[in-house]
Amino acid sequence: MRFYIVDDDKTTRWILAEIIEEGGLGEVVGEAENGAQIDSNLLRMKRVDILLIDQMMPERDGLETIRQLQDFQGKIVMISQFSSEEIKEEAYALKIEYYITKPIVRNEVNRILTNICEMIRKEALIHSITQGVLGYQSGRLMEGQKGKQPGRSLADAGKAILKELSINSESGSADLLDILRILERNQERAETEFPILKSLFQQVAEERLGTAKKETEIAKEVKAMEARIRRAIIRAMHYMAYLGSDDFHNINFENYAHRYFDLEEIHRLIKEMKKSKGAVKSSEMNPRVQMRKFISNLYEDARMMAME
Repeated sequence: MRFYIVDDDKTTRWILAEIIEEGGLGEVVGEAENGAQIDSNLLRMKRVDILLIDQMMPERDGLETIRQLQDFQGKIVMISQFSSEEIKEEAYALKIEYYITKPIVRNEVNRILTNICEMIRKEALIHSITQGVLGYQSGRLMEGQKGKQPGRSLADAGKAILKELSINSESGSADLLDILRILERNQERAETEFPILKSLFQQVAEERLGTAKKETEIAKEVKAMEARIRRAIIRAMHYMAYLGSDDFHNINFENYAHRYFDLEEIHRLIKEMKKSKGAVKSSEMNPRVQMRKFISNLYEDARMMAME
């Protein structure tokens, strides 16, 4: 991995570089004393994977710098000597991955950066598989692999993921598992172009009710299915917010909050939970749901799990 460190304190930059290099996490490809010294073009030219940036700096602080880096595709870790909840919320709203409070604790930083490196590798692998880069290396190998199935079905893998999201008992989970079964039967097509959600719902409804059923009955089932799945996703978002309100470094929060949901919405829910101190019912907080993002990533992760 390629790291870039921005901090006005030379000692902090040295400690972070030492943690990265001694931990075998990658290489530090550049340093800066304040945010005014970097921009997206520089980070792109340096091919930076992970940006470590201090909040309190002269000329341009960390938050303002991140606002100027909206097209930066790498991961961002913010470092600050203040643990202000307001600053943390704004930082997470700007889609940083982690917020580290000074003084630097070597083991903590090493663990956090290791997790981010693994996240990047996993995302790259999933992207490669989705694009058809991995797997079949030739036409002959493709023919030889036809008909072979993973040792674990996508639905079985999906059940494990839904359990970690605490929605395995929700009515919408059965709909999600049926969608995974449809996708598994049409895996070659799904790998190149993920289907339109409405067509997936339609296929599930037709299998349940039979194609001979009236269009109005199938349409009714499709609408009910969409509502059940939406409720399940909202329930999962509330669960993620609950985990995040207690510990941003919870392993399930790290694995799913950013990948399956709109992270800004998750942090809005966390803020509401803390503000209300439990007085506001979860049903009164209606987060924005990204259903396609949730289902497509559930499919990709279930595929990866089934291949293990």
